[in-house]
Amino acid sequence: MSYKPGDNVTVEFCTQTPNGQSTNADSIPEGTINCNGVDDHDVIVTVTNLDTGRYVAAFVIPATYAHGDSVNLSIAATVNLTSGKNVIWCTKLREKLRPLPPSEVGETDEIVGDIAVIRAGIPRIDECPILTRMNAYVVSQGVPNLLEHTFRDRQGNPVDLSTHLDYPVSEQSAVSLSISVPAARHSRVLVRVKEWLGEGASSVTNPIFDMYGQGRDPAYGTVQVRLDTKVVALPGIYEMSWAIVDPRGTPLLVNQSLLSVERSLFYAKRDAAEMFKNQGPPTLQEIRMWMMDSSRNENLLLDDVEFGDEQILLALSAPVRHWNEIPPPIEVYTTRNFPYRGAWISGVLAKLHTMAANHYRRNRLVHQAGGTTIDDLNREREYLAEGQRLWKEYTDWCQNKKVACNIQKFAGMNSSPYSYRTGW
Repeated sequence: MSYKPGDNVTVEFCTQTPNGQSTNADSIPEGTINCNGVDDHDVIVTVTNLDTGRYVAAFVIPATYAHGDSVNLSIAATVNLTSGKNVIWCTKLREKLRPLPPSEVGETDEIVGDIAVIRAGIPRIDECPILTRMNAYVVSQGVPNLLEHTFRDRQGNPVDLSTHLDYPVSEQSAVSLSISVPAARHSRVLVRVKEWLGEGASSVTNPIFDMYGQGRDPAYGTVQVRLDTKVVALPGIYEMSWAIVDPRGTPLLVNQSLLSVERSLFYAKRDAAEMFKNQGPPTLQEIRMWMMDSSRNENLLLDDVEFGDEQILLALSAPVRHWNEIPPPIEVYTTRNFPYRGAWISGVLAKLHTMAANHYRRNRLVHQAGGTTIDDLNREREYLAEGQRLWKEYTDWCQNKKVACNIQKFAGMNSSPYSYRTGW
């Protein structure tokens, strides 16, 4: 976790005897804050005893501290007349974030607090973050939000970009800056977006959008970019490439993520015809409702949602990709225009069940404790059977539908101006 000036910090520590037995200190331990190698005795550290051998130290990082300062908390304690000291907490402060300048991209010029900023959720399993998964951003059709992204290496660690990007300009000069113009003096943030399943070099049916952003907190790899209104004009699933490019445009670092533009009745160009087409993928909320996975309160055994947004988006692409790949090669679709929503949902649910079955198979461990056998992850068979049933239902439908479409293309009746009613 990163900290900034003004944050409250609470750290737990323990005291024990030389043989490892928990015991209270002879007196309340004392905490000392050290900033950049110098003790700061003006910072008050409050130490509270929780129970035997357990204490909590709490303090507030002074607002006078600056970005990049190294701050340590050391504790001095005496146990059974033996004194000792140890550093129990340390961090490098990040900058106190300031509002980004308004953007001139699209129809909206004002940023209202954090309502316009979309951050990708961090998937977790058993409260443990999974930082190496592909990020997923979810926005509504017609809303050109700001996306905030943290560049990470392959181990999930934030990448320090402070040598490549500038920090945001001050609020006083922000009025004259557009986020669409690169502000960094060294490198730039470039985001490239394309519909996930689109093929062909057509700027109409398969366009690629380039958008420039700027550093938000470069030391922690955080950048922001405003979506072009053309990107959010049509609902669909898009692949995103976040890049740090040098002045010549050569990528120095690239991260991948997914973007879901979900259907709404607010089409960016206020084209009423687009509102009635009912195109685009089912929303994540729809899929979660079908799976009964909208909230941890619906999963009594898991006490958490079972699928992350990025997993649902991956499953949403699979049925459309299957339709395009099976013969005959007719009626090729993308996630923006696949029209068969009922069958699409069945295919998505099938892939999610199969995904969960893979998880349970790889993590199942039968063990015994206190005469009781514990096998709480023994769910592969049920999930896999349901996934296979739903996928067969979808693939059978695909085959029948493609046969019908193929017949319709070569069989039928063409009217003639010489016919009396309907043709020869």
